Amino acid sequence: TTEGAKPELNTRGIYGQGFYMGAAKEIGESYASSAMQTRLTTPEVGVMSGRVKAKNPFIVTSKEIDQIGSNFPGDQSNNVDSEALTQFIKAKGYDSILVKDLGYIAALDGRQVVIYEDERIQRGSDRAKQLIEATSLLTTKPSETDSVKKTKYGNDLMNLPSTK
Repeated sequence: TTEGAKPELNTRGIYGQGFYMGAAKEIGESYASSAMQTRLTTPEVGVMSGRVKAKNPFIVTSKEIDQIGSNFPGDQSNNVDSEALTQFIKAKGYDSILVKDLGYIAALDGRQVVIYEDERIQRGSDRAKQLIEATSLLTTKPSETDSVKKTKYGNDLMNLPSTK
């Protein structure tokens, strides 16, 4: 779309308000399946394909962002005040958070995002059942890091230097 995404619709993401994307489709499908199984009031979820134009990403590993988050105690994801964490990162001049080992990017401004495909999956639909079944049948679920490494730019992403 030309309007971008709406990060304000996600107020309690693990790294604060933002539009979250994964480097591999499997990551999105896993989150969609999880949301349908745990958020009983969610009528639909989306698995999207798109691109983020991050001009000044805050590049970290999951361990580094967890350490930074520990300075912002709260009752949100991972016992962190994720809204305060986002505001801190924005105040430092960053426009997104790239967690390189997990292949996540959280765009902090929806105008950075272009969506190419938006598959809406309704709770209870055949597609929802298929998605839940496929992810629950995985006895050895690949790690997000493994999924990222399989992508076209996976190794480049993993080797980015962290922001200092």
